[in-house]
Amino acid sequence: MAGWLAVTLGACARFDFDPLQGSSGASAASAGSAGDGNAAAPGVGGAGSGGQAGSAAGGDGASGDAGAGGLGGSGGADGAAGTDGVGGSTDAGPSGIGGSSGAGGSSGDELPPCSVLGSFGAPEPLTGLGAGSFFSPAVFDDAHVLIFASSSPGDLFSARRATRGSPAFGDVSPLSVNTSSAEVTPWLSADGLELLFASDRSGAQSPRDLMRTTRPSLDAPFATPTFITEVNSFWTENLPSLHANGRLLVFSSDRPGGAGIMDLWQASRPGATGPFGNAGSIAALNGSSDDSGATLTGDARRVYFTSERPGGAGGRDLWFAERTDAGATFSAPRNLSEINGTADEADPAISADDRELFFATSRAGGSQLWHALRTCISP
Repeated sequence: MAGWLAVTLGACARFDFDPLQGSSGASAASAGSAGDGNAAAPGVGGAGSGGQAGSAAGGDGASGDAGAGGLGGSGGADGAAGTDGVGGSTDAGPSGIGGSSGAGGSSGDELPPCSVLGSFGAPEPLTGLGAGSFFSPAVFDDAHVLIFASSSPGDLFSARRATRGSPAFGDVSPLSVNTSSAEVTPWLSADGLELLFASDRSGAQSPRDLMRTTRPSLDAPFATPTFITEVNSFWTENLPSLHANGRLLVFSSDRPGGAGIMDLWQASRPGATGPFGNAGSIAALNGSSDDSGATLTGDARRVYFTSERPGGAGGRDLWFAERTDAGATFSAPRNLSEINGTADEADPAISADDRELFFATSRAGGSQLWHALRTCISP
């Protein structure tokens, strides 16, 4: 494993899932009969021994929908395009995440409409981030805002660009949550009000534990972060990712119960805020090799993740899986061959509309952030 990935894996990893389809469960508590409509255990249907979380589609609500964490309703593709900075605040406060700095927000989605997407075009490096080794990208405000981690000193940063699809970013700022400890693998909720990340700061049970912080509005500072105690264990947890509806958390962990050394796990909650339920391994996508760093599209029909499984182009590669709807089972994962090379590719972050992919790669030396746009087959 390349040196930069040895750093990021201890600090990173993302997610995958079927909305609870194939979850091994992290509790021996009975889930009742499959699909019994008991919503008391959000998203994991009581975690179910052997991963039987209600019906195969993860439906734990009485109506038979996808339940609290089943992603049956993603609430649209990360909000409407062109939200004028998601509140248009002239300054995002100490965190630097929110409306554009002094400009009143972004003007909307500059990519032309596309009804049928093709493969990804040639990837290119992001510019304007400064010198350093960067990993774990995540996007906000219709992909106008990028948040990411730096391996030295282990801090979180935000950057903004004026034009969707452009590789050129600027306005790089450290986040207010940074401390002398390591803060890595950030993820920002679709509304910009909840920030998740991994850290080794005092109080962690393992080399990396998940933390959360919230704020009441985009122009307010984030509160003091707290550990996500209902999810953390004595094993490593990192690379948290929230689906656009805010109810499903996916993360990576080397805890017992997975299929490999590092695996993808999930936990859900009944609403967009509050504590998560029991975590379960995502058996449908985990393999005997390391699986980590995943991201889900807004409609929950495609998932991207990082894997060292056989069949890749070399080192760590990006993989993806698809399904017909949010309640169906994912297809067998496929290698994202148009992106992968002989170097390492990891930590994918997809825009909610599935049109722009961000990832970390060692192809140019160290760990740098790149992006790629999907081609449009039909407007």
